[in-house]
Formats: sequence, C-alpha cells, structure tokens
Amino acid sequence: MTKVRWTSRLGRQAVRRFKKEKVIWLTTVGGGGSPQPRLVWFLWDRGRFLIYSRAPGRKLIHIRRNPRLPLA
Repeated sequence: MTKVRWTSRLGRQAVRRFKKEKVIWLTTVGGGGSPQPRLVWFLWDRGRFLIYSRAPGRKLIHIRRNPRLPLA
C-alpha cells in the first residue's frame, strides 16, 4: 500500500472531509469498462483508507482487476 502525502491545498481539504465523513463514494470499473459507483463506509487512519467489504463481492473482483480507484 502506498501512503499519499496530503500537503497540497486540495489534499488538505480532502483530509478534513475524510476525518469528518463516515461514508464515501468508491468507484470501481466493471468487466465491460463501465464505472460502478458504490457508497461505502470507511475509516481514515494516518493517511490511509480502510474499507470493509464482504467476500465474495463484485466490488472486490473489480478492485483486484484494477486497484486504481477514485474516491469522492
């Protein structure tokens, strides 16, 4: 896992939001290349996300196939 530096203005705004919010949009890419947005609970801890998911799920299959994910 890569730790991201959150030092830019936008990064600092994101950190403030991550500390405050309980849920976030996680978007994976489906088998056909289409976006698959899902609302997920997360834990923000020292610059890293922990997102819980039950296996086996489509979300986990998509993440294994393409681990580069946008969060919003």
